[in-house]
Amino acid sequence: SGQAFVSIGESVLKVSNVSYLTFDSLSVRYARGVALTFSNVSHVQLSNLDVSNNGDSSISISGHNNVVSNITVQGNGCSGLDISGGDQKSLSSGNNTVTSCHITRWARWKRTYQPAIGWSGVGNSFIDNYLSDGPHTAILGGGNNCMFAYNHVNHVCYEVSDSGAFYTGRNWIDRGNVLAHNTFSNITWDETIILGSPSIQAIYLDDQMSRSEER
Repeated sequence: SGQAFVSIGESVLKVSNVSYLTFDSLSVRYARGVALTFSNVSHVQLSNLDVSNNGDSSISISGHNNVVSNITVQGNGCSGLDISGGDQKSLSSGNNTVTSCHITRWARWKRTYQPAIGWSGVGNSFIDNYLSDGPHTAILGGGNNCMFAYNHVNHVCYEVSDSGAFYTGRNWIDRGNVLAHNTFSNITWDETIILGSPSIQAIYLDDQMSRSEER
């Protein structure tokens, strides 16, 4: 027999305008909204956390020089993580890093436009993450000079068409992003397409996407 949990708290932690915080080896679950929110922070390190089964997303972090590493996320109602930092006008880098995270079975409530990783800004890195089992896109956002490398994206976009496991576009100034040595597997649809032909890509660079590098 399993356990039943009734969530009554909107969030677990909201922090803004702080520096040099570390959260390690914690389990944070069952928030109705975003579990952990860090706004305009720097040198915050989140490591070895299990932030699962939240109504909205697990972590939202904005600022610079922050590290999110070895985070487990599963069963969220909406997205997984949302990361932003850096300034597009000056092209100053955020230097945020998301690495070695394991994000699965997100978007259980809102089924579209709820990525495992949402991103924006300049000069941030997303390295060696495993993202699996989402009905729409896995990585969604836009910015400049960001690095996506050695990530494995599996079994996504299975309820949609005209989409991609990695999606960006619709902004002339988004340039300089690099996708290198990523693995995409089982990127296909499970649902019947009524009108037209299904169109699913591993990497979707949509209208007005100025320049990126894939290798």
